This record gives sequence, structure tokens and C-alpha cells, in this order.
Amino acid sequence: MSRKVFISVLGTGFYQPCKYATGAFTSSETRFIQEATLEYLQVGQWQNKDTLLMLLTEGAVSNNWSTDISRRFNPRSQKEESYTGLRQLLEQRQLPCRIEPLSIPDGKNTEEMWQIFKILFEALRNDDELYIDLTHSFRYLPMLVLVLSNYGRFLKNITVKHLSYGNYESRDVATNVASLIDLLPLVQLQEWTYAAANLLRNGDAQTLHDLCRRSLTPMLKDPEVRKATPSLTILRGYVNAVSDITQAMKGCRAIELTQGGPFARLRRFSQQLDQVVIQPMAPILQKIETSFHRFTPSADILNGYQSALWCFDHQMYQQSLTILHENIVSHVCQEASLDYQSASQRSLVSRALTIHSRQLPEAQWKVESPEEVAAIRQLLQVELLQQLSSTYLATTTLRNDYNHAGIRKNPATTASICHELAIRLDKIRTLFFPEEPC
Repeated sequence: MSRKVFISVLGTGFYQPCKYATGAFTSSETRFIQEATLEYLQVGQWQNKDTLLMLLTEGAVSNNWSTDISRRFNPRSQKEESYTGLRQLLEQRQLPCRIEPLSIPDGKNTEEMWQIFKILFEALRNDDELYIDLTHSFRYLPMLVLVLSNYGRFLKNITVKHLSYGNYESRDVATNVASLIDLLPLVQLQEWTYAAANLLRNGDAQTLHDLCRRSLTPMLKDPEVRKATPSLTILRGYVNAVSDITQAMKGCRAIELTQGGPFARLRRFSQQLDQVVIQPMAPILQKIETSFHRFTPSADILNGYQSALWCFDHQMYQQSLTILHENIVSHVCQEASLDYQSASQRSLVSRALTIHSRQLPEAQWKVESPEEVAAIRQLLQVELLQQLSSTYLATTTLRNDYNHAGIRKNPATTASICHELAIRLDKIRTLFFPEEPC
């Protein structure tokens, strides 16, 4: 079971008391942003497995952490004043979770930077949920924490649930209330960017789908949030539509792709998505949509070729080859008014394509009846079949090599398969999409 982990760096300064507010929440008056943030996070309801990780330099321990602190010199008033260290304040709250101080160096150089990184990373466990306060993170430490969260997400499956900054400097002097600024959207934007990049480079929407489910499902369970933010439901539908398309590509679901249903759903949600929760996400979603703009959102056999091109561009070579090979048969079937879902009629078209490409005389045709001979003769007159027969034969050879894992005499290299497939796809593009760049 995952644990909740609060992470904060304690500084050395003489902190003045104030209240911190965000939304409807206002904290008790405190010198320490950590106390205010823990109030906001309702840490009193956490469990004993949960942990507060306090990163402390020697100066922070002596000035702001130690239970021995009772007075400190205030540089503003130039007087000694009553002052209680943060550890004592936390202990007085009798929190149910563990308090774990982590000694860190001052971070004066690269070596000490990596020491801090290692100390914090080793304190984290698999599946931890992080709640991070960056207020007193000195110099490069905010960047270190963000990089570490990505590193930990990959190696330990951690997630960042909260990221905030207490803006004491811009407090309202009259009320002595400062803002507790939510920085989590920056982490979320980073996650969406990574997920979108994975989709656009590799054709894999799983990271995007998982992120959407993890981020949006808790909010959509709240009826008030769902009503106030309808774009959340639309965003979920948009991501689901993208996921449906990529799953159809992976599974070579040619009928689904040529019928255009997934592309129609994507366009419908895209047209409704006039606002997003994190504004900088808009260009990311636009870039995702652009990768599918060549598809027709209705039944169109050319969607099959576009699918083969899309798969190739996203390094899904086996899917590209399979979809291209089968779509040629479907296309000729459609042109000849045959049922492209009929196994017998597909077989007939497949033989006609091979016969034309190899220029086989009738004596070498593998047919079972005079009716089949007549049907093939008629198919050989179809101009589309004549245009596609050489590509069909080439993809037959490539597909056999690919699907039999190269276990044959003189197997092709992966590079040669991709090269030949690229040539054939360029021919398809020239035939059916001459306006598109090769």
C-alpha cells in the first residue's frame, strides 16, 4: 500500500508569523509554512505509515528545527525574541504520521547537489505519494525536486499529489495573510507533455490514458466539480478517443479504421474542447489532433492507407505492413463491387493481384472452377488492381518474412524491410495523396 510523504526544506532565516490562505482555506498563524501546509493537507488524518521528510542543513537544525530553541535574535527589531523550533511545534500537534529529519549538505557544489539527490531518493519507497513544499528550497533545489520526482516516477512509481509555495513576501499587510500557491499544474503539464510526446513519437497512448484516468477520475466523482467544469468530461472523452484510435492501430483493426468511427469521435470531442484545465495544455492537445487530421471521420477505404502511413511514422512497422497489405485487397474488392469482408472474395482478389504482378499465364492460375477463371479475368481488367499489384506482391514477401520472424532462407534485415516498406508507402502516397509531402 502506498504511503503519503510530505517533503519540505527548512531554511535558516528568522521567520515572521503570518497566516497562509488558498481558496476557502486559511491556516492558523505560524512562523513556518510547513505548519500551514500540513494544516491544509489535513495531515492529522494521515496514518502512522505516512511520513514527513524534513530536509535540514546544519544551519536549519540550529536555527529553526531543534527542540532546544527558545529564543532567537531578530535582525529586524535587533532584539532577542521568543522563538520555538519547528520540531517542537510539530510534536505538540501529536500527528499520527512519522517525522523523519534528513540531514543534507548546504549544496555548495555539484558533489553536494548529488548527495542531496541521493539522500532524498533513498528515503522514498515504491508507490509513494509526494506532497511537496518548495517555499524554502534554496537555489537549484526546486529543480532538483522536480527532476527527482520524474526519476522516482520511473524507478519507484511515485506520484506527485501536491506541490506548493508560500508567498510570504506578497502578503496582505493589513490582514497578515499570505498566499499558498498551488504549483501542481506545472507537474501536471510536465506529465501531459511527456505522455503526448510518447504518443507522437511511438504511437502509444497508454501513458496518456493512464494519466487522464489518474488525474480526472477523482475530480469527476465530485458532482459539483463535474458540473462546474464540463471540460473535464470532454477531455476524458477526447483522450479515450485517441486511445481507441491507437489501440485499433496496434491491433490492426482495419474495419474499425476504415469505417472512421474513432476519428469521428475524436473530432466531436475536439470541437467541444474549448477550454482545458491547464491552459498551456491547449497546444499539446492541438499537436495530438494534428497527427490525425488526414483521416476522414466517416467510412473511407483511404483511411486504411492513412493508417499504414501513420503506423510507419510511429515506428509500428509490422502493423503498417499488415494494414497496407490487407487494405489493398479491401480497396480492390470495393472497386470491383465485391464484399471485402468475404473470405472467398478476398481470396479471389488476392490471387488476381498475384497473377497480374507475376504475369502468370492461365495455365498456372490456381483456380477451382470456370466461374473463378471468369471472375479473375474480369478483375485483371480493373485499373486499380493493375496499379497496386506490384505493391501487393512486395508486401506479401515482406509480411511473410516479418510474421515468420525471419526464420527462412536469406531473411531480410529489419533495415531492408523498413526501407522497402517506405518505398511502397511512398507509392501509395503518390497514388492517393499526391498533395501530401513524402
